[in-house]
Amino acid sequence: MTIEENKAIVRRYLLEFHSQRAWSIVDEIFNPDGRDGPLFAARMMATAFPDFRITIVTQVAEEDRVATVWKLEGTHQGDWPSPVGVIPATGNPVMFTATTTTLLRDGKIIDALGSNWDHLGILQQLGALPSTAPRAGA
Repeated sequence: MTIEENKAIVRRYLLEFHSQRAWSIVDEIFNPDGRDGPLFAARMMATAFPDFRITIVTQVAEEDRVATVWKLEGTHQGDWPSPVGVIPATGNPVMFTATTTTLLRDGKIIDALGSNWDHLGILQQLGALPSTAPRAGA
């Protein structure tokens, strides 16, 4: 696969699979051994933030790896199993950025090499952690 084809597969993952809830494409874009994790994550996010939408900010690719910076916006309307425990619905709007790096082979995502979300920002937006003003010079 070309770099552009690999980037297109990752775009399908974020924009179709997640944002459009097209979970039926899981077998088209994932290795069969790697489909359960993405399905779990998609269902968890759709439960916690049922109106969430992802926007791709930028993508960089090299050979069989694609790094994508993306932004999620939604409303917290269900339980979210956060890093500090389950947070019940708050009704608060949420917006955060994240970076996900994927490994592809033969036109399918075979692994997420890393995915980093702004968990601190999410927790502050939900009121689970206090927000403070940035320090001078930050």
